[in-house]
Amino acid sequence: MNMEQLQAFLEKADIPIIKAKPKTFLGIAKQPHYENVLSNIYAFFFKKSEEHGFTDLFIKSFLNLVKNKKSDKCFSFEYFGIHTEFPTDDGGRIDLLLKNDSEAIIIENKVYHILNNKLHDYWDTIRVKNKIGVVLSLRKIPYTGNENFINITHLELMEEVMRNLNIYKEQASPKYLIFLEDLHQNIKNLSLSHMKVEELELFLLNKDKINQLVKYRRNIQVHVEDEIAKACKELGGNLKLAKPKDKNRGKRLRYMISPSHKDLVITVVYGELLNEVGGQLHLIVEMRNKLLNDREQYRNIQFPAITDDVRRDDFFEIKDQNYEHFASKSYDLGLENFHDLNLFIVRKLKEDGLYSVYTHLNSYIKESRKEKQKRNPQPVEQ
Repeated sequence: MNMEQLQAFLEKADIPIIKAKPKTFLGIAKQPHYENVLSNIYAFFFKKSEEHGFTDLFIKSFLNLVKNKKSDKCFSFEYFGIHTEFPTDDGGRIDLLLKNDSEAIIIENKVYHILNNKLHDYWDTIRVKNKIGVVLSLRKIPYTGNENFINITHLELMEEVMRNLNIYKEQASPKYLIFLEDLHQNIKNLSLSHMKVEELELFLLNKDKINQLVKYRRNIQVHVEDEIAKACKELGGNLKLAKPKDKNRGKRLRYMISPSHKDLVITVVYGELLNEVGGQLHLIVEMRNKLLNDREQYRNIQFPAITDDVRRDDFFEIKDQNYEHFASKSYDLGLENFHDLNLFIVRKLKEDGLYSVYTHLNSYIKESRKEKQKRNPQPVEQ
């Protein structure tokens, strides 16, 4: 596929912006899909007397769904107990049990696990006259494997709750309204694909062109990284080019490390050039770790006037970070500069005084180390 074909595709195709799913508290805690966690949350909301203030919102919503799927079943559930991990006769555990002396709803909570539970054991364990079993799942299950168990999805439950919420809002706790909305979003994140059908269709119809564009973008990234490597060699001074260990940072910046001290670096941040419209190139003289123990000492260095506009006064403020920018400048790039990026980097480092800042710091650190060695000579082994 040639450049003209790719250009034509880009001009013609309406490429969608895929939005990430909103974060939730359970997602942040890395527990969005744990069945026992969800069971405990449901148990809290099912309890009418709890401090959430929703009273019977959850049980009424749940019973509406049960009646829609099993019209011959009728429950009152004015009073009932709530149990999680309820033991069965055959050594199993019922995830969530709503029960009083005459009624029971036996809930098997399923998220990603396969339904292979002994539902007959759950059913036989609960000895009340009016009961029903429910498999609560992410995806619809055509047949639960037990005629006494119907299927309700987590999303069906939460959508029914949210439909009935208005009449409970005034009496509900504002804090738990937020928690409920977050739970609803968490269930949507688990249940729904974040891509629309038409977005998937666009990919399937144009797979070759899109994959070619991915390769094309990767080649651009390789070009940028190669140009940074050339700039490092061009600067000389035994600078060593290094890639961050962190995978994400490794896709957007490179370090040129001083031979005198590994914590003095020239950082080239290029990620915006590839990922943002109007993104800039950032050149930074950076110090890290032990070099930051006594920042005030660097005030003694006599930097040339050319460095005045790039040195950062906030470097000397007390901070807890293990790295800090001593000098920096950002640049917009045109096509010519993007093509010969290595020459642009070298020129700007020198013209704008950034390289001068680096060399003065490097010399100071070397001399300081020599002075320290003179004051504290190492004993010679006999």
